Amino acid sequence: MPKTLSPHTRTRLLFRDGKKVRAHRWIMEQHIGRKLAQHEHVHHKNGDPLDNSIENLEVLDSAVHMRLHKQVYPDTKACVECGAKFTVNPRKRKRNKTCSPECAMAMRIAGRKRQIGRAIMQATP
Repeated sequence: MPKTLSPHTRTRLLFRDGKKVRAHRWIMEQHIGRKLAQHEHVHHKNGDPLDNSIENLEVLDSAVHMRLHKQVYPDTKACVECGAKFTVNPRKRKRNKTCSPECAMAMRIAGRKRQIGRAIMQATP
């Protein structure tokens, strides 16, 4: 049973029925007794793609798996104005800073006051 490493994903590959298959998917299929669906991903809990022990593997839905690995900005943040925790719009996770329109307005007003204060300080000799 020849084993090789995938050059792109750093995972072990096995040859089954003349085809290359990812070892962690094959191991999980043998463990649960069925083929994995296309939307099911096998996650390495400790982050090591070469550790294919069954204790280190879990089956996740593709959306959950992508959220674990690809999401840069969090789903919940603390409001910069009042400090309350809030859930951000999924399409605006990077730029959302406040929990409500009221806090957003207060943040804008405070920013304008700082700009005016700086302008006055620079204008006076």
